[in-house]
Amino acid sequence: MADRETVLAALFTALSTAKPVSGETITFERNRETAIEESTLAEGPAVIMWDGDEEAQSPEGRPLQRSPVIQTRMQPEIWGFVKAKDGENIGTTINALLKSVKAAIYGNAALKKALGAEATTQLSLSTGLGRGKTKQGDFALVYAITHTEDPTQA
Repeated sequence: MADRETVLAALFTALSTAKPVSGETITFERNRETAIEESTLAEGPAVIMWDGDEEAQSPEGRPLQRSPVIQTRMQPEIWGFVKAKDGENIGTTINALLKSVKAAIYGNAALKKALGAEATTQLSLSTGLGRGKTKQGDFALVYAITHTEDPTQA
């Protein structure tokens, strides 16, 4: 049983092990408040994790006389931002970063240990590959992580 911060810190640590595809540096940040600058993307991709929302999995609440352990589902968001190099297809660039991010998450032993038997799944993936976006692009990956915690433990 891990608390919210333990799970999110383990997820961010795992995420930070994503390997750059073509040798550039990946910028990793958690809960960034400002937009990604183009100068940052010129050095390499950026991956930002936002802690996301959480919803209770216990139906209709719980009497306080019962066990204080609650089950919730967190929904952290992971965004990747890329700038294509000359002659590169932006979709290919996004997909390469996405593959690296997923490998870092699903292959990380410390994250698996923090989650224990808790469930993790990808909820959605959306990409910023609209008309006219040929040099910069992004993806948003949303996970659902079900975890239990004891809110009486400070």
